[in-house]
Amino acid sequence: MAQQLTGKIYSLAGVFGGLAVGGAYFLGSGLAAVTGIPLMPAVINGLWVGLMMSAASYLLRGYMFVGTAMMFVYGVAATFTILLGPPGWHKIPIAIAMGFVWDICLWKSKGAVAYSAASAGFMAVGFALLMLAFHLQQSPAFDKMLAALPVVVTISVVTMVIGSMIGRYVVGARLDRLGVVKRVLGK
Repeated sequence: MAQQLTGKIYSLAGVFGGLAVGGAYFLGSGLAAVTGIPLMPAVINGLWVGLMMSAASYLLRGYMFVGTAMMFVYGVAATFTILLGPPGWHKIPIAIAMGFVWDICLWKSKGAVAYSAASAGFMAVGFALLMLAFHLQQSPAFDKMLAALPVVVTISVVTMVIGSMIGRYVVGARLDRLGVVKRVLGK
């Protein structure tokens, strides 16, 4: 029974990962096309992904590596999109590292400070690895992204923190009360 429940939990985390990538692709693609800077979608996507990450982490709070499982799905689904940079397999380890940092930050505490730290760590690791990937690929957009990096990172962290607070205190708390969610989680 416990093994069956664990499968449901990580499947649900995968659903949240799919929702995160779908929403991020929908919201961020236009911004990247308009500005020409591949990092710009993170400004909007931080809000959406933060909301999804924190709602999933709150709902599945008794389980470890929910964020990592979620971001694994995100990374695989983003492989063929412009999310997390140009298409390629390099997105999978970047996304997994981001999810792992999220999980580590929320390991002992589930309060507002922990969600804020998880959001900042998530974005910091994501941008650092993404910039490394762009540099190693000798991307022509690297210089343009490097110039915009401080502003984009700052705004992205703020939007991620806002999204994670909304996800934790509004979405997660409301979803936690739904009968269907209680049945899936075995409550």
